Amino acid sequence: MEAIVLQVEARHGRVAEFARSSGQGLTVGRAYDNDLVLTDLHVAPHQLHFFKEGTHWFFDVIDAVNPVLLNKRPVNATNNAVGPGDEITIGRTRLHVFPLDHTVEPTRQLMLSSWLALENTGPILPLLALIGVSLVDLVINYFYASTNLKWMEQVYGVLFSALICAVWAGLWAIAGRILRHQHHFGLQLIVVSGFSMLMTFLAIAANYIAFYAFDAGVEEFLSWFIYALALLILFRLNFMIATNVQRPLLASVIATTTLLGVVYGFYYPWDDEEIEYAPEHSAILLPPPLVLGSGETAQAYFSELGEAFADSEQPL
Repeated sequence: MEAIVLQVEARHGRVAEFARSSGQGLTVGRAYDNDLVLTDLHVAPHQLHFFKEGTHWFFDVIDAVNPVLLNKRPVNATNNAVGPGDEITIGRTRLHVFPLDHTVEPTRQLMLSSWLALENTGPILPLLALIGVSLVDLVINYFYASTNLKWMEQVYGVLFSALICAVWAGLWAIAGRILRHQHHFGLQLIVVSGFSMLMTFLAIAANYIAFYAFDAGVEEFLSWFIYALALLILFRLNFMIATNVQRPLLASVIATTTLLGVVYGFYYPWDDEEIEYAPEHSAILLPPPLVLGSGETAQAYFSELGEAFADSEQPL
């Protein structure tokens, strides 16, 4: 090999570190005068020295405080031959050896690349998105749940949803800061706010589909299907923004399945008794989300209903 490239092993989602040999050698250690500087405290200030003899590469172990492994086997102090694909373990750090002509993956198109610049707009836009979604949610709950006169509970519910959105965005921002050194909290907050609004409208749509189907089973199936689909989209965006995972869709499917499995386990325990002491009911008969027209008072409605029953009770 004309030259070698050392890669510090990176878990999926993290940014990898590389060092290319210059001239006839390459040094590894914690000291800043090395070609590849590591932060592992189990690595010596000057740990390895790579050198070239002819067309082959070797390395010497400068400090033997901790053992050095080549492909999981201890090595000698000097003249250890390395080739493409070899793995070197120092302390808790793993290095991989590659040639210069190693094939890399093709460039991936970055989804929503223009949105990644939203961090420069400050907190105003994400905050407005969260407030706007909360207000829309509150208005929809006002019309959709018009039978519930405890409006403060609706307000508290919307505030709790906004808090959950902020916490969710914060956790993914922390993950992005750790894995990619970019938190993108504002973008994460916009994404989860959009998810909250999507869930609100999809839940209404599922209830009305179940209403026309007149089947509680349809309602339950649609609810879980909608939750799964929405969570899959949310996790896909979260992984894309906060990590560098190679298969974000597969990671999203695993995360969605795990989360829904945990929720299902809480709501439907496997050790249910055969006899249910609490009545079961379905809430598929719901008032319309919008009240058009002035309508009539409850007293007038019951008065008309009483007259209809009185007429039907007349003897033939």
